[in-house]
This record gives sequence, structure tokens and C-alpha cells, in this order.
Amino acid sequence: MSGNIGAWYRGAAIGKDEERLTHRRTASVTLAASIEKMAARDVAGVAAYGLGILTGSGAPSPYAATIIERMQGPQPSLSEEDAAAEGDARICTLAAIEKMIEDRAAKPNRLMRKEPAIVAAEAIVCATRMRVVSAGSNLAGKLGELISSAETLLTQLDAGRRTRRVVKPTLTTLKGAADLEGVKAEAAKAIEGIWLDSHLDREELQALWWVFSGFSPTLLQGYETLTKAKAAVASGIDLAGLLEWPGTKAFAELATRASGANLHAPDAAPENGALSALTDDDLTPLTHGSSTDEFPDLNVLIPLTAASFVRSTGADSSNALAGMRQDLSYADLARQSFAECSLLTVVRG
Repeated sequence: MSGNIGAWYRGAAIGKDEERLTHRRTASVTLAASIEKMAARDVAGVAAYGLGILTGSGAPSPYAATIIERMQGPQPSLSEEDAAAEGDARICTLAAIEKMIEDRAAKPNRLMRKEPAIVAAEAIVCATRMRVVSAGSNLAGKLGELISSAETLLTQLDAGRRTRRVVKPTLTTLKGAADLEGVKAEAAKAIEGIWLDSHLDREELQALWWVFSGFSPTLLQGYETLTKAKAAVASGIDLAGLLEWPGTKAFAELATRASGANLHAPDAAPENGALSALTDDDLTPLTHGSSTDEFPDLNVLIPLTAASFVRSTGADSSNALAGMRQDLSYADLARQSFAECSLLTVVRG
């Protein structure tokens, strides 16, 4: 990635300036290292700032100053105004996130949910799953590659998650009481492996029970008693409450199955798409009874949740859902609801 920084800036004036491209290459690597040390909430905020280029959002971000500071390291003369021009700082941010995701994909699949690269990958997929990605032909191509890298990493981790380890202490190689520390270390390793696998087993059993029950623990109703849209939205919330792992595609399909969204022919969508059928009541579960937007700077990542807060105030939510695909099905709503709620669970800590 860092060696091909020019691909990110191909459509911008900076793309023809080799010296400035070298500066951005250095800045993206430095920024990636900085993001790797951030808490999940801050990683999501940085990702939202970078992805603001999709919406043309000029809203202030508490992370802009940090990002521009990293860009000024190799180029001290860079001003905030120049960094904002042509989305320069946002593009550099996305290039840094791409590096994080690619570096993480090259490592073993052991999953740490709040690991910055995993949070960033979740944020990228969550923000773009429902969206028409149009940011100029050159940038759209790079964004497509970034989205693909994020999905690949999450799928990789999902496959690793379902693999159970066979942990067998190598006590036969130890020499009894004379090697007590070795015995303790091997026993601790075996116990940890058993605990991790039992946690995964318990989580999967809970999810399977929920799928077959067809009951929403959030709304205390069966999904068949709800409108198709509300059932889809609620199923994503419910599933995210059961799992402690990223919102991967495989898990998202459980939400479509539980709510029955995958059964509505032909594509589980009305003529003008599922978004056209959404009512204020359908989105209410996402606000959890609150009218206060908890993370306004993350709205680009969580369009459904953002729309639900706007509607809870009685305002027009069309802007919150602007740029969304119009062919979305009810199954798509379930997947997106799960992705947003899963991400927010990590962000809230």
C-alpha cells in the first residue's frame, strides 16, 4: 500500500508531485502506527473522518488535528487549509487504514475484537454496505479495493473463529516436580484454550437458540408479529447483543434468517426498495428510547442509526440516508442493523 500511495491521489493535483507523494507515503505509515495505539472509539472516529469523503461532509472532526499533525511531520510547511483541500487529509487517513488492514491480514488469525485494524475493517464495511460508493472514478476504485480488503480480513477472522484448537499439555516431556514451573505453564495454556473454546461454543449455542426461537429479546415479541422492516432492524440489534465478535457476513446471515427477511420474495424488498418502506416506528429500536445522538461524528459509519436519531426528533431523515442504494432488501436491512450495532458495541466498550 505505502509504496503505491500515488493510486490514492491519482485524481488530485498532488498526484503529480513526487515530493508531496513521498511526504504522504511517510505520513500514512506514521498515521497507521498511531492509530494502532488508539482505543476502539478513536479508531472508529478516525475511520469516520476518512470516510467523510464519501458524503462530502465538511463537519468538524475532533480527529482532524491529530491526522494533520502526522501529515506535517514529513512536510512542516503543510497548513490545515492545504491538508483539507481536495480531501487530502481524508485520503491520507484511508491510505493509513488500508496499510493497517493489509498488515493485520498477514498475521495469524487469533482474534482480538478491539484490535484497531479489526475495528477499522468493521467501520469500513459498516459504512459502505448500504452505500453507493461514488467519489470520482480514481478514488472510487481505491475505495473498492479498501472495502474488499476489509471484508477479506473479517472473513479470514470469521473462519479462524470457528476453528477449535486441540490443546494438549506436553507434560510427558517435563520432569515431574523438578520442572514445576513448566507444568504450571503448560496447564495454564491448556486451561486458557479450553476456556476460549467453551466461550465460543456457548456463544454459538445462544445464537442458534435465538435463530430457531424467532423471538426478539429487545422487543419481547416474535418477529412474525412485526412489520418486515422492523423485524429486520430488530434482528440485527438482538444478534449483536448475543455475540462478542466482529459483524462478519456469516453472522449477519443469522439475522436475516431469524427475522425471516431472507424468505420474502423476490428480493425481500418493495418496489422502491426497503428504505422506502421504513417508518419511524421501524427504526425506533435503534435509539434505545433516547433522542440524543450518542456519536454524531460517527454518523457516516452508521446511517440507519443516524436516521433513527434524526427521526426521533421529528426532523427529516432523508439526508442521513442520502447516497444509500435504492435496491436494498429487508435482508440487507437486517445485515446493516447487525453491522452497526456490532460496531457500536465495540465503540462503547
